[in-house]
Amino acid sequence: MKTQTLALALTVALTGALVPTNADARSNRVTQLPNNQWSCGVCHVSPRGAGPRTAFGEDVNRTLSQGNVDWSAIYNLDSDGDGFTNGEELGDPDGVWRRGDPNPPGPVSNPADPNDMPAPPNPCGNGVVDDGEECDGDNFGDATCATEGFTTGDLECNDDCTIDAGECTTCGDGDAQGSDEDCDGDDLDGETCADLGFVGGDLACANDCTFDVNNCEEDPDNVCGDGNKANEEQCDGEDLAGATCESLGFSGGTVACADDCEFDVTGCEDEPGNNGGNNGGN
Repeated sequence: MKTQTLALALTVALTGALVPTNADARSNRVTQLPNNQWSCGVCHVSPRGAGPRTAFGEDVNRTLSQGNVDWSAIYNLDSDGDGFTNGEELGDPDGVWRRGDPNPPGPVSNPADPNDMPAPPNPCGNGVVDDGEECDGDNFGDATCATEGFTTGDLECNDDCTIDAGECTTCGDGDAQGSDEDCDGDDLDGETCADLGFVGGDLACANDCTFDVNNCEEDPDNVCGDGNKANEEQCDGEDLAGATCESLGFSGGTVACADDCEFDVTGCEDEPGNNGGNNGGN
């Protein structure tokens, strides 16, 4: 003992520093593992270290490299036999962490305790409708638009594995559903051909719940492009119904008729102070 004490004193006198003891070296290994929340207790049965080793500690001791933990040699081992590798339990399943790197993200569990396992990953996205999921990818289980209270359409699955019924519709149930449907079957929502700008005929409902106006009748005199201004037309071809730039509120120029039988006033002229005409019709 006196010899060891004299040797230590001599070392301190010569180097000015203490030589690390075995205990110091072992405690240094605590930082040579990623996410080590258990300090010496991850390798030893006693949380304070020393004494019997855990199965993980035995693997660490067996693979030491020059007295240091060789993480690359043990990350892919399942030391505690719980079905998860040491890397999976300490958040580094691929063993890419090196001493001095930031701790990898979790989940984290004790690789020396078979009863402490990482939380299972979120199964959403595996294509299987697991507990707590309404759907997963293209898998909706037994769910359809009909089970969601609609008649037709296709369900979609959100990224959080909940059902999106936005493409479902009640078209076909005979009840016009407001803004989503113009009509439904015989329910025309009170509309007629006349309400849609025709002079008569029979309004119907198409299979997609939009109005079918094929049997509605247009005013035979109201044909834009026939050269005769009629009814709702402002003009038609050369027929301006007597309108001029001046009658439309401009100071001069030449009015024309556009292809949609509306006045074309781009050739009309304004006087300074004129507000640009009223572009009105006759």
